Order: sequence, then structure tokens, then C-alpha cells
Amino acid sequence: MIPQFEERVLEEREDSRIVQDWKGNVSEIGKEYGVEHLRNAIDFVTRRWVRCPVESRADWEAMKQRYDATIPERLAADPMELGRQLADRGHVVVVHFSGLFWQIREWLGFEGLCLRFHDDPDLIRDMVISGPNTSPGFCGEPCSTPPRTWSI
Repeated sequence: MIPQFEERVLEEREDSRIVQDWKGNVSEIGKEYGVEHLRNAIDFVTRRWVRCPVESRADWEAMKQRYDATIPERLAADPMELGRQLADRGHVVVVHFSGLFWQIREWLGFEGLCLRFHDDPDLIRDMVISGPNTSPGFCGEPCSTPPRTWSI
């Protein structure tokens, strides 16, 4: 996701703080933890979800821009040199991406995702077609097109 959201403390409370993580999620965590705990899994952090980054179609349209596969920052400045460096490595290279349900849950929250399957299936369909794992820049065309009707 480019750009990432600013990691920041939104509110200090007596025993907790409200924070925004790099994915745009807003949650409440204990005072003993900083925002960096949410990114780096330094320790297990119990959180109370306050808000997810996509709550409306306008939010979704803005979020899609953060997954534009055609922006130059997504690619190595010199891919041939990167290839040579990777060929001469002493470790395994891992590529990770979230599955569709997991990623959409990150944007909407679990409850928001489940409700929108019923209330706004066109939004879910757009997220599946337009999401980061199906960007035209990765595949030339969307990698798959879900059926016009959903069977749940």
C-alpha cells in the first residue's frame, strides 16, 4: 500500500490510547504499547477495534488509489541489478500477500465485511475485482472476474 497511513496516537486516555496503524485501522491499546507494536508484532497486543479505513464508497475509492500497481515506487529502480543481487543471496526470498477475505476484512472489519455481503454485494464485488491482488498492473487485466451473483 502506497502511501501507507501515518502511524500515530490519536488520543491518550487514563489507561489506554487510541492509535491509527499503517493500514488505517484505528484501535484502542494499552498504555504499555506503542503504535510500533501493531506493525512489528513485538508482543501480542490486545486491541479494541474503533474504526476501519473503509466505511463508505468514497473511502473505498480513496483506498483503491493506494494500491495502484502502475506507480513507479512499486518497482525496483534497476530490476536487473535487483535480480543479480537476489541470485547471489544466501537466504530464501518470500513473497506474501493476503487472501481476498483477509484483505477485505482489513479494510472493512469483520462485521463490516459480513454485513456488506448482504447489504452491498456490489461493493464487495468491486473490492474483489479492483483489489491489490487483481490490479491490472500485476496481471495486465483483472486476474479473475467473480460471478455476477454471489452464492453464500
